[in-house]
Amino acid sequence: ALIGYVFTFEINRAKRTSAEDIKNQFPINFTYNFVNGGSGDSGSSFLDAISIASEFGVPSSEIWKEVTGDSLQGPPDIWMSGYDNYLSALNNRIKRNLGSVNGGFVIENNYYYDPERTLEDLKYYLRYHNELDADVGGVLGFSTSRIPMGQYIDISDNEVPMPLLITPITSLPSHAMTVVGYDDTIGYDFNGRNGIMDEDMNGDRVISISEKEVGALKVVNSWDQSWPRGIEGTDGTAYIP
Repeated sequence: ALIGYVFTFEINRAKRTSAEDIKNQFPINFTYNFVNGGSGDSGSSFLDAISIASEFGVPSSEIWKEVTGDSLQGPPDIWMSGYDNYLSALNNRIKRNLGSVNGGFVIENNYYYDPERTLEDLKYYLRYHNELDADVGGVLGFSTSRIPMGQYIDISDNEVPMPLLITPITSLPSHAMTVVGYDDTIGYDFNGRNGIMDEDMNGDRVISISEKEVGALKVVNSWDQSWPRGIEGTDGTAYIP
């Protein structure tokens, strides 16, 4: 998800190019194959992908397809060969890796997001990329469990479905996905009290992120447009309250 979505987005945003062109798309398995031990069942971390993309860069999906026959993935046990191919990859590198801090994360412009502190910083980055009045915002990668196979309901009031996750998630990383936006007009009544509203449930006079019911982040998964399973007509996106 980090290379296929976030890296691809950031490269094209910086160069003002179109990600619809295979020359401006980037394969997920180039970095993944460095660390998966030759097995497609092995996981990898964001930090691995960032480190590899910083040092070696990432070849375009056009070149990767010539090498593997697949523009996005390809076999899990193949490494790219050819001086010219690696030289081209050096044109697509992460300039600076700011790493992660205390369970939050740091991205461009020294942005630190602590989910228990504020959601507004995250939404500001999605809208403006931390650049005042930017015409193109940002996207964010994250990893957690229970989201891909969780329980979803369709909250749409028209023919276009809006899958909303209603099962709890955890911070245990097991699958990477990408946040591409947010919607402050939707939500879900998790506590079953007083309808959809943000409510101080434990009496500490602070509404934490776990007590919020209003608003949701829009996420995209890499499991094609049939995800979430069980809801017809989706475009591969869903909402996480």
